Amino acid sequence: MPFARVPDHRHPGRADGEALRPGWIAQPVSAGSSVALAVGALALGRALTDARGVDALVGRALAAALAANAAGSAGFHGPGDRLSRRVHDLSLAAMVTSCAAGVLLGLNRQAGASLRALATPAGLLITGALVARRSRTGRPWCRPQALLQGHAVWHVLAAAGVTLAGRRMLAGRVTD
Repeated sequence: MPFARVPDHRHPGRADGEALRPGWIAQPVSAGSSVALAVGALALGRALTDARGVDALVGRALAAALAANAAGSAGFHGPGDRLSRRVHDLSLAAMVTSCAAGVLLGLNRQAGASLRALATPAGLLITGALVARRSRTGRPWCRPQALLQGHAVWHVLAAAGVTLAGRRMLAGRVTD
């Protein structure tokens, strides 16, 4: 049965700090925060209306990867089935690849402006990654029953960082 809840000892989100709860959605805070990734995909999609050529291709790939990661993360923190884990992992790799391609395109155009434009998105991603790391299961900021979860903070900051980076990497928008 696809989307059947896996046992807690095999659930992929078990190390992400939030307590696993009974029912179909094992980690409701982390699953719910996956909406931020979908919002980022929509915002990036709106910014693509004037993009053409390679910029449009990279931007659409990044928006699609964000949307897929929203679905994958919701499933990853929900039932934790194999399909959700694969979608989560593959879409994360696609986001990294799309961002790298966009950075390379931007650097090819205007090195200084591109690097400055990426400082804020990089700061968001680094901050989110540090919060997620410090709040993993057994780590100092881990509060398994809390409403505010470090992994959820990661989802929100990653969505903001990737969306902002994507918007700034589009042709002519490095100073957005």
